[in-house]
Amino acid sequence: MAGDQCRIWPPLLIGYILNSFFAVYCREVVLLDSAVDSVQKPVLGWTTYKSDSKNGENENLGWMEATVNKDGETLKTYSSCYVKTSNVDNWLRLPYIPRGEANSLHISLTFTMRKCSKLIDSTNLQQCKETFNLYYFDAGSDFANALRPSWDALTYKRIDKIAADKLFVDNTEQEYNEESRQIALTSNVRGVYFAIQDEGGCVTLVRVKVYYITCPNITVKFGFFPETPTGDRDFSVVSQKGTCVDNATQKTELSYLCRNDGMWYDFPKGECVCKPGFQGLEDTKCTACPAGTYKWSEGSDACEDCPSYSNSTEGSAECMCQPKYYRSPGDPKSKPCTQPPSAPQNPVIESQTATSVTLSWTHPADLGNRQDLNYRIVCQKCSGDVLFLPGWTGFNVTRVTLSRLEGGKTYEVIIYSENGVTSVSGTQAQSVSVNIVTQSLGKVMNVRKLSIGPKYLTIGWDIPSSMKSRVLQYQIRYYPRGDEASAIMKYSLTQNFTLTEFMLQTEYIFLVRGETQEGWGEFSDPFAVQTGNYGSTIVGVRRISIGPKHITVAWDVPQSIKDYVLRYEVRYSPRSQEQNMVSAYTTHQNLTITDFILDTEYEIQVRCETSNTGWGELSEPLIVQTGQKESASTPIGIIVGSIVAVILCMAIATIMIIILLRRNRPNCSEKKDCDAYTHGVQADLARVTMPLFPSPGSVHSSVRTYVDPHTYEDPNQAVREFTREIDACHITIESVIGGGEFGDVCKGKLRMPGHREMNVAIKTLKPGATEKNRLDFLTEASIMGQFDDPNVIFLEGVVTKSNPIMIVTEYMANGSLDTFLRNNDGKFTIIQLVGMMRGVASGMKYLSEMGFVHRDLAARNILVNENLVCKVADFGLSREIESDTTEGAYTTTGGKIPVRWTAPEAIAFRKFTSASDVWSYGVVMWEIVSYGERPYYNWSNQDVIKAVEKGYRLPPPMDCPEAIHQLMLDCWQKERSHRPKLGQIVKTLDKLIRAPELLRKQAKPRPHNFIDPSSPDMSSLLSVEEWLQTIKMERYLGLFQNAGLTTMDKVRHLTVRDLLNMGISLVGHQKKIMNSIQTFRAQTGDGLQQNMAQAALV
Repeated sequence: MAGDQCRIWPPLLIGYILNSFFAVYCREVVLLDSAVDSVQKPVLGWTTYKSDSKNGENENLGWMEATVNKDGETLKTYSSCYVKTSNVDNWLRLPYIPRGEANSLHISLTFTMRKCSKLIDSTNLQQCKETFNLYYFDAGSDFANALRPSWDALTYKRIDKIAADKLFVDNTEQEYNEESRQIALTSNVRGVYFAIQDEGGCVTLVRVKVYYITCPNITVKFGFFPETPTGDRDFSVVSQKGTCVDNATQKTELSYLCRNDGMWYDFPKGECVCKPGFQGLEDTKCTACPAGTYKWSEGSDACEDCPSYSNSTEGSAECMCQPKYYRSPGDPKSKPCTQPPSAPQNPVIESQTATSVTLSWTHPADLGNRQDLNYRIVCQKCSGDVLFLPGWTGFNVTRVTLSRLEGGKTYEVIIYSENGVTSVSGTQAQSVSVNIVTQSLGKVMNVRKLSIGPKYLTIGWDIPSSMKSRVLQYQIRYYPRGDEASAIMKYSLTQNFTLTEFMLQTEYIFLVRGETQEGWGEFSDPFAVQTGNYGSTIVGVRRISIGPKHITVAWDVPQSIKDYVLRYEVRYSPRSQEQNMVSAYTTHQNLTITDFILDTEYEIQVRCETSNTGWGELSEPLIVQTGQKESASTPIGIIVGSIVAVILCMAIATIMIIILLRRNRPNCSEKKDCDAYTHGVQADLARVTMPLFPSPGSVHSSVRTYVDPHTYEDPNQAVREFTREIDACHITIESVIGGGEFGDVCKGKLRMPGHREMNVAIKTLKPGATEKNRLDFLTEASIMGQFDDPNVIFLEGVVTKSNPIMIVTEYMANGSLDTFLRNNDGKFTIIQLVGMMRGVASGMKYLSEMGFVHRDLAARNILVNENLVCKVADFGLSREIESDTTEGAYTTTGGKIPVRWTAPEAIAFRKFTSASDVWSYGVVMWEIVSYGERPYYNWSNQDVIKAVEKGYRLPPPMDCPEAIHQLMLDCWQKERSHRPKLGQIVKTLDKLIRAPELLRKQAKPRPHNFIDPSSPDMSSLLSVEEWLQTIKMERYLGLFQNAGLTTMDKVRHLTVRDLLNMGISLVGHQKKIMNSIQTFRAQTGDGLQQNMAQAALV
């Protein structure tokens, strides 16, 4: 309901005048007006309540409705006039008033009040009042009745005590009071009741009006702001958002402040601008540009007339060009439309040589009403070597020079004229063409083959007499027939050319041309040369030895292909049984066959694979007859020979025992005899210090040759026996490359007289070392000095006669195997890795055959030289195998044990054997395939011991062949007697190297740490993002999302190939992600039982 316009209070009048440009009067929204209701309703019917007050016969009548005439207007009023007692409590409650959109309500009261001092009965003066109270009550709905809300001041909220400014004395001189009050409404209140309390006055309510004030809707600066209720306080403001008018665009957000007095505050914030094609009108609307005009930019600017050769429709942002006229993308919209230029005129050849020409022309007759003319040159049949000066496009001079043309050829040169609208016109640029014929410089003739071999091909050619002494160089172009796209250019200063890099059994095409001062001449006619096979067939296949369990064959390789051979294939089968053919592979020129049938004729053929031709042809077959099965009866000669051999061995053993017993008799002084008997023989002992115990190589076995230096009474004697003393002047230390237990490890040079200089590694004993340190240091040297094998570190000698004491060994350029693998993660083929395993196994086989147990075999104790040969080193924990027990075990009573590499029986009982070395070797294999990963990851030593005892074994590393992991598991058999011997391991690895197809099958991944107590509980991870953050791989979150891997259930099925396809190429990151996925599989969906079934449980 609209009411009267808001009144402008005098103090604000000046501000309104200053802001009169935007001034719009406020609006009162009337919710209740008794003056209006007086006309529309017969009675007002408001709710009343009176106190039970009575003075004699005068009863309190409370609020009474009446009718009065005010300024000619009949109004319904309420009066209360009872002053006889002091406990008057008369209430008048207005009807329920819904709040609507209001934040606050105003109530205006027009009333009269009688003056108490004019009462006739002065006894009532004391309890007479000249005020009344104004209350309100928040209500969610119209629920009130005669009893509720309660008629008391505690239930209602008092707004104010209203006092009259004007009091009347008698009814003939009544004066009217007007009072207004404002209340703030809470957001959750839907309506309100107003109430008036009379406590003993004589008051008449002539008019009651309830309303709220709004700032009216307004359009300003092309923004529309809707009608907005004022705030809930006297000086509060309400921010109202606006919207742009039609055809306007909002640049920044619109807002306008509505003041409490219903006036908009100052200027609105934000900006709206008219769209292109529309102009502003009085900042209140955007109107379309008339036809024939345009407006390109946003804003309130006026529309402009279309430029020449263009027109527009109503509301156009730009004017469209007329047919055959165009506007360049770089032209302003105010520029007239233009046309492409006509063709260049009057082309002429200004000058010409055998290899160059200069052309000129004049400008087009019609420039298309533009000034950005330029030219483009196209030369038909020109090669990519031709030069254009000043260029071939984008220039505006009328002259061009073409150089590096070929003599004796015809060229067509096309000159195009273009400008800024040529490309947008959709038509071909206008042009003029010129034909040019260059003079011939001569053509190379008679290209021919001079010689050809397996590694070279030489051609020659002739030239015309006119070119002799003028040729600067020759260009040779060649390619395999049918593959001209791969043509290669070579250059020669002479009339021949030798090619050294080519494919065998391929036809090549050659073309040759010469260059003179004038430029390049013509190419010769194509010349074809067929390369040959050059003896890729193996020859001289022959048998070199045969026995009941082996056949060894060898063969020859043609010298022409010897440097290109990668490997050999040997095929063998019983004669006329090709279906039973077996293939074996080797990199040597011989092979020993062991799997054959006795008393059978075999057919053997060999072929080779070369780097330039692939597999060659099979050799001529070699026919070999295998031996017959052994007879049940043994020849008498063998029996006799065996008896004689046994007798000789017993005699030699007896003699050696006697000699050793004599050498072990106690020493005697010069003046005193010693009584010592050994089998009845008495003898003096030599003055040298000998081992306290007999050498196993000399007493117990003819095979074992290792002597434990710890058995010597004087360890210095072992050093003298097993090492070579080197003069320190022959050693030069170049740099320190590491540190050891006893001192520095250095790189240096060894220059021995009569020998070439060599690189060596030098271990030095640190100054101040104890005598025990010195003896332990030299003991390791006396151990190494007994070994001579390609896969065991070689001792060059020691320096003991000067300080510092040194151990000199061969130099291993690539350092320890574990560090070398970690630094080259993912760089080797599986064959190369198996080759490293084979080297370690061969060295350990040699040590085992000498009766030697390493005890500390690990990748950190393997050294690698520049040729990737692996050698066993670090013999600090090594000991001799006891030869007096069937198990060959060494018992130790203390010391640190490398748990992750040590067999369970060695940990539990301190029993070290060659079988425990085999266990350690299996761990080294795992280290090699995993590129130096730490065995058992971050488990504690106790966790490792418990897990191994339960039967768990290391899982296959990523990309590990099944055959290799199976060999590891064989090495980790709990029963040491079930583990393979080192010699068997070497044979197995040799077989895998000869037949690499056995390495193709990958081992099935198994969870590597599902019993690791420190591994995080992957099953608790709810999202892929959380999982990647846990393993610090969150950088790949985008790749997982792009691949649709949004849940951990999808992630669990990933493979390494999937990671590669996703774009995760770093091998280390692949391993980290796959290891975590394996852990997740173990902890979740597959179940523990399945994981245990998949685990390497032996």
